[in-house]
Order: sequence, then C-alpha cells, then structure tokens
Amino acid sequence: MKNLLEGKIVRMRWSKKYKEASSHVIIGQVHDENSKYMIIEGKTFHFRKLMSNTRNGILEGALCQRVIPWDAIEVMHILPEKTDYSCTFTFDKTGNLVLDNKHKTLIARCQDFED
Repeated sequence: MKNLLEGKIVRMRWSKKYKEASSHVIIGQVHDENSKYMIIEGKTFHFRKLMSNTRNGILEGALCQRVIPWDAIEVMHILPEKTDYSCTFTFDKTGNLVLDNKHKTLIARCQDFED
C-alpha cells in the first residue's frame, strides 16, 4: 500500500462502536498508514451537543500519537500544510467549533452538534 497521506495534516471524524459514544474528531499529522490503521499525531475533540458557545461537554485531548483503524473513519479532510493544530479551541462568530489558530481551522460546524 502506498502511503498517500503520510506527512499530511488532516481533520478526521471517526466512530466508536458503543451506544454512548460522542463525536470524535482529531486534527493532526499522519505519521504512518497501512491497510489496517493510521497513526496520527494530533489533538482530539470529543463532544455531543453544542450548548450556546460554552466549553461544557467538549473534551480536548492531549497532543499525542493515536492509532485509528480505517474501518472506524467516517470522514477525513486534508488541511493546509502549515495548519497549527497544537492550539486549543474556540468558537467563531457563527458558533462553529474551531482551532484558535491564525486561520480558525474548523473542527466541527454548529449543526454537527445539533440533535
């Protein structure tokens, strides 16, 4: 398998296989990939429903490497090469969850939180 994503910065949402799971998003750099999984160094964000631009219910993981199986990946976006993913999150003017970096990189749109 050719490593097409190695070195790329991505935003990825993946599923967990249990009923109580919240949304799982990671933004970071792909360090390795094979036919079973990807290794990404980045930050994770776990949330259920947006509550009026409040940080309650949004869990931000530490910057570290994670192994994510391909079969759990729901959607992935390749981000610009210089995306700073080491910063914390904030909300933009429309209520979207974004990284608090120069470009306000989207983590999740406001409607992604709604029931």
